[in-house]
Amino acid sequence: MRTGVRLMIWLLLLTPIQAGAASAKLLGYGARSCDEYVIAWKGWERGEQESVDEYLMYRSWLEGFVSGMSFATGEDMLHGVAIDSAMNRTRVFCEGNPDADFFNGASDLLKMLSRLP
Repeated sequence: MRTGVRLMIWLLLLTPIQAGAASAKLLGYGARSCDEYVIAWKGWERGEQESVDEYLMYRSWLEGFVSGMSFATGEDMLHGVAIDSAMNRTRVFCEGNPDADFFNGASDLLKMLSRLP
């Protein structure tokens, strides 16, 4: 049973999600664009309070997403990587894919980390 759940989760992660797709409903900060995240990141780096608050909301969403995935799979989905490093790697994805959702950046992160030994 656990193997079937893991397979289903990985299949979901490997399936690209299009913004506005009728079959997928993204909620919260995962549904926001990568472009919005990069703007929040840059303001967070400058210490702008509104951007710091936004950045922390993205961080909280990512922590919840990763926690849920880790719980569902029974594995540490971050493979020991610190959440700040995960946020930075997601930023790198988002800078290259500004029209993607933050969810896509988080999914890309988990796919990349899943290849680690």
